[in-house]
Amino acid sequence: MGPRCVLCGITPRETNVWRSASTLLVTQEGFPWGRAILDETVPLEGSRDETGQTESVPRFGDPGRYSGLAALYAELAKADEVQAEVAKGAKPGEYYESSVVQPPGSTAALPMIYILGYGPTPDDAIRTAERASTAFINYMEREQRANRISDDKRVDVVVTKAATTPEIFAKRSYVRPIILFLLISMFFLALAFGLENLRPKPPA
Repeated sequence: MGPRCVLCGITPRETNVWRSASTLLVTQEGFPWGRAILDETVPLEGSRDETGQTESVPRFGDPGRYSGLAALYAELAKADEVQAEVAKGAKPGEYYESSVVQPPGSTAALPMIYILGYGPTPDDAIRTAERASTAFINYMEREQRANRISDDKRVDVVVTKAATTPEIFAKRSYVRPIILFLLISMFFLALAFGLENLRPKPPA
């Protein structure tokens, strides 16, 4: 049983809300972020130039594109299919959110996503963040397989930082039990006053 309200003696139903965050990187096979020059190319099957030579395209996508994809994926992480997967086995008070990562003091987006897990206990928050991260990555992989995107042409979403040490996001509120206590007190005062008025007065 949770701690009791010292002021009114009523156990509050609200609990602390804990938050933990996983960080996902939007990238592709070959880790382009570790390369100074993106000069590799791959042949474009079925396409030839005027001389009959097979045309080539850059192996790695435009780095700026990944930031745009991260903003899109932060919304895809809220898809009904992902939410349904996260909801399986979830306890009351567990939920998640997703957002794109931004450098401090900047409105620019990084090619990274935060998956924020919330729960009534620290362990619940961690499990929610991890479950939501896994559900979203699995969702992306299913869509890629369904659309027959080859491995070398897929966007990868990888966990770069596992669920962080939970922190309190919202503390327990005593407002509701205090209001309830005041309403009950007012009710009994009104009842006592009404009964007092109904009591026959002694003759003068």
